[in-house]
Amino acid sequence: MIHFAIGTKAQLIKTAPVMQRLSERGIAYRYIDLGQHPKTTARLRAIFNLKEPDVSLGLTDSANVVSLKEAYQWTVSLLWKIFRNRRKAFQDIFQECPGVCVIHGDTLSTLVGLICAKRAGMRICHLEAGLRSRHWLHPFPEEMLRVVCMKYADHLAAPTEWAYENLIAMGYGPKTFRTPGNTGAEAIADVLNRFPVPHPGGEPFVLVSIHRVETIMRRQRLKALLRFITDVASHIPVHFVLHEPTERQLHRYGLLPILSGKGIKLTPIVDYPEFLRLLQIAEFVVTDGGSIQEECAYLGTPCLLFRKWTERMEGLGENVCLSGLRPETLQAFVRDYPRYRRPPMPVEQRPSDVVIDYLVSAGYAEP
Repeated sequence: MIHFAIGTKAQLIKTAPVMQRLSERGIAYRYIDLGQHPKTTARLRAIFNLKEPDVSLGLTDSANVVSLKEAYQWTVSLLWKIFRNRRKAFQDIFQECPGVCVIHGDTLSTLVGLICAKRAGMRICHLEAGLRSRHWLHPFPEEMLRVVCMKYADHLAAPTEWAYENLIAMGYGPKTFRTPGNTGAEAIADVLNRFPVPHPGGEPFVLVSIHRVETIMRRQRLKALLRFITDVASHIPVHFVLHEPTERQLHRYGLLPILSGKGIKLTPIVDYPEFLRLLQIAEFVVTDGGSIQEECAYLGTPCLLFRKWTERMEGLGENVCLSGLRPETLQAFVRDYPRYRRPPMPVEQRPSDVVIDYLVSAGYAEP
């Protein structure tokens, strides 16, 4: 049996194509919702036409985990369920169906899914493996989580040649296989096909999406970002997508007034098809998110990455500019952002089929 242990929005977006193809090919699978972003993933299931979870493990049925305190409570609660009785974890979570548990990426849910599967005696397949920034604190804690999960997983799916070479260099060649790209590109193609982007209307704008711990938990870095955004807004309107953790930190530091009346529109989180529409029609995007970096690379939208380092190669040297948090790089990008725009990248192959074929050949499901 193939199980999926998924907790966050980004994880579900990137595993949705694999689940969809399993259903299309008549192969059974089980979906375990770890409950880190239950409110958001419930909406995503409707967008991708996915089945409801076979098991839900979160603290509540509706509230996303958005603060460090909530993350601590959620993690402790899940680990308690997992460790108090190994046999019961196998029965209750995996329904006594041996096989492989698919985890994804580099979030806290990735680690919890790995521990959960290991505790129950399952094999583990790590999607989007091999990404490295080679800086332990940038991004934090994702770089550490990636290294741990890659070490203890039984199968590693590398989405790029660069990721594949990283895994070979780490000594993980025997358990590594290569996919023709990232399943995230499949998800974007599917959503844009079913929810077409209308012709752009209205005034041009810049889209800002900031949410990483290393950005929002550092007051001086957050202030530097806001100074930069207000400067951009003096030339072109800015749509600032407010993630809940970001909004909390802006309140905590008393920084929200900086954004008032300066051509900056504070925008709540929108559903994935609408967010892709905003990404596609924005003049450029300012973000610290790795998944948004990838999405901009696939869409060809100019993207300014507000980070020191990145673990992803998508778009670098093309439509994505890694700022390194250097003011001169930020300003140079804004002055010349139109030259970063590229045509959208076509999806020519299905990485999800390669993942499924690999798992079927390993004996985890019938073809």
